[in-house]
Order: sequence, then structure tokens, then C-alpha cells
Amino acid sequence: MIQVIGRETFMSATAPRIVMRQQATLRILAIIFVVLLMLALSYVILLPLQRVGPAAQVAAQNPEHISGTIVSVKSDRSFTLRTTSGILLYFTCGTSCHASLWHMQRHVQERAHTDILYKVHSKQLQALYVD
Repeated sequence: MIQVIGRETFMSATAPRIVMRQQATLRILAIIFVVLLMLALSYVILLPLQRVGPAAQVAAQNPEHISGTIVSVKSDRSFTLRTTSGILLYFTCGTSCHASLWHMQRHVQERAHTDILYKVHSKQLQALYVD
């Protein structure tokens, strides 16, 4: 019986330490969960805003729309577009143009359908948004 009492005494002395460790572990897990939740919500909220931002800037310029297939692209992002009716149009891509050279080159390789928002500036077609 003495041994049983000794074990109970030992168990009762270490029990608060175990509980404190479990509480600390739960707090750390809760902090990690809250941080991950905040990151996920930020991503969900900011990603659509990032995509809408350039389109809203372009829409403010009241552009025209045309679509077709990009035939060629130069390093300055100027490109030639073949419309669905077969007409070739040459576009320049200035500083306000929202298009990446890599993306346009991929459209050329894949012969992908491309939508262009543009404006006429000094009798030249100036692309504002290419996708």
C-alpha cells in the first residue's frame, strides 16, 4: 500500500505540469491556425482586386475592343493581330499597356484567341490591355 500512495503522490505532482504543457501546445496551435486563416482570407480578398485594378484603369480610358490571333510579337511588345475576318492590324504597346511579353509570345505559339482593348492615338492602334 505504501507504493500505491507513493505513485499517487508522484502522479498528482506531475499532473499540473502535463496540463500546462497541453495548454501551451493548444495555444501555439491556435496562434498558427489564426495566422494561416488571416493569410488565406487576405489572399481571397486581394487576388480579385489585383485582377480588377488594371481593367478598371483601362475602362476609364473608354477603349475599343477587337479580338483575333496574335501573329507576331516584337521585344518592345508591339504586335500584329489577325482578326477573325482575316485583316492584319499592327498594335503598339506603350507604357500604359497591360500585357506581358511572355504571355503574348505564348499566345503566338498556341495560336490562342486574344482579346485586345485599344485606343487610336495619332493614327496608330495603341493596345491598352491584351489577354
